Amino acid sequence: MKRFALLLSALCMIFFLSCMDATETETTDSGSSATVKSTTLPGVDGTLKSASSSTTTYEYTYTECVYIESRGDEEPATIAGNILIPKAVTEGETFPAIIFANSWALEEHEYLAQAIHFAKKGYIVLSYSSRGWGVSGGQVALGSPEDWADFSAVVDWLIANSPVDESNIGVCGISLGGGTALNAAAHDERVKTAVGISAWTDLETHMWSEETPKLVWGSLLVITGTILARLDPDIYSIYYATLSNSNISWLKEWCGIRSPLTFVENINERDCPIYIANGMEDYLFTPDTVLNFFNALTVSHKRADLSLGTHFTPEATGILGLPNYVFNNVDMWFDYWLKGIDTGIISDQERSAVVTMQLKNSLNRVEFDTASLKKSDTEYSWPPNNVEEQTFYCAERTLFTNGKLKTSMNTKTSTDSMYSGLLSGSTAGAVIFPILEQLGVGVTTSMLLLNRLESVAWESSAFSTDKKIRGASEAKLRLSLSYKKGQIIIYLYDVDKWGTATYITHGFHTFWDATPGEVMDVTVPITTTAYDIPAGHHLAMVIDTSDPLYSKPSLRPFNIKYYYGKTADTQVMLTVPFEN
Repeated sequence: MKRFALLLSALCMIFFLSCMDATETETTDSGSSATVKSTTLPGVDGTLKSASSSTTTYEYTYTECVYIESRGDEEPATIAGNILIPKAVTEGETFPAIIFANSWALEEHEYLAQAIHFAKKGYIVLSYSSRGWGVSGGQVALGSPEDWADFSAVVDWLIANSPVDESNIGVCGISLGGGTALNAAAHDERVKTAVGISAWTDLETHMWSEETPKLVWGSLLVITGTILARLDPDIYSIYYATLSNSNISWLKEWCGIRSPLTFVENINERDCPIYIANGMEDYLFTPDTVLNFFNALTVSHKRADLSLGTHFTPEATGILGLPNYVFNNVDMWFDYWLKGIDTGIISDQERSAVVTMQLKNSLNRVEFDTASLKKSDTEYSWPPNNVEEQTFYCAERTLFTNGKLKTSMNTKTSTDSMYSGLLSGSTAGAVIFPILEQLGVGVTTSMLLLNRLESVAWESSAFSTDKKIRGASEAKLRLSLSYKKGQIIIYLYDVDKWGTATYITHGFHTFWDATPGEVMDVTVPITTTAYDIPAGHHLAMVIDTSDPLYSKPSLRPFNIKYYYGKTADTQVMLTVPFEN
């Protein structure tokens, strides 16, 4: 991973040096702080200009080493960065500014290709490494008040040391930097607009949703952070807490103070325009948390783009300056809000709300805007008006056939059982499946090859028309465990007439203290997706007890029993959101 980070930084540097106009070095402290109230008006005064009216290509200067002294919240630190400043064409010319914050495992040179692009268009671009990363001082704070103070020190320095238009400052970042950008919008009123890409919004949910530890992503973050940064010891303790189900109240408090969702009302009160983009198969910062944050925003202008791929991969080519859907929208977003250029990214100057989703099985993109999103008073939220939930009722399997997903309630009492194991035939594919799906390659298995001892499957009848899944499904289960600890993974599949099953999405839940043999009603959310099941195919739900993405609470074998009732409150059900 270290080699990958160094390679990416090197590629960015090579690209930069080939385009650079001038280089100089500077070391300085931050200047005095000033507060400028943000506004939702685009550009200087809200008057929009046509895209053709802004064609000037600026030369720029580049300062490789900027050292900014931050007092922090409790611990001072020196923050390292670099800055590109356009050369003024007219006397006294000022420029809008974009501040980039680094991703996890990378540092301030991550955005050089994009920085050059924006500098040539007349933006001041300051990129910096959050404390603990690169050559910045301190320990990695992961969104704590130390990071808020550091960002404000960066803005102080920018105002004191560059010809910036103080009323037009934006912030952007990926991953760690994405959450940093959203927190900046919540805690510094000088931020006019923020862009969070593959951003964390609710750390408790990211780390501990459904009481389930994120084994692959958690390990990857801790390992890369240990190698490439100086981690606060609390980060190790937080990860251990998720793996061991210990100190959960402290975990929730620790995560809450760092989560942009906690402070979303600060953003709403300032009416700060927000653009967020995420991978549809980002199983670290899931698309559900993006949509929850989108719904919590009551600002006049908000946009969420969900693209195929896992964490960081949808925007990866844009980091290198290559064509990229997300960064093309970032470009239009900043041009609209910071320069007042009518780029088409905002359809209505008074109020806009947009959610787009890239379809798994076609790579096409569907868009939902104010004409289709649900409206309450003046606020727009997900899901759209034309998405309705359909309930499927589960019926028991037989000796040779899988269970049924029926459109009518189950009318008899019965049970099914399965054993824990590792080789059921189903998997979410860790990091590999999302990348294949981003490339248009569906990931398949066979319903005929599922291990019936270690899983239970239910299948619907074939659909007569295309069925368009849009959003998060939900499974309501009645079950018991033979041991107090256990885990269930729920997979949805698109199945053709030959039994070939294409993976759609999955959900999960972990049990830490169940009463053995006691029947429990358990509701499990299934990750948001956008998938079209073709006519003639049918839907399948498969449940097993293990997936490489997640840490198991125990290695002890156990079995699960499912209970089917004949009354409304004892049904085993799957609810799926279909677009009409």
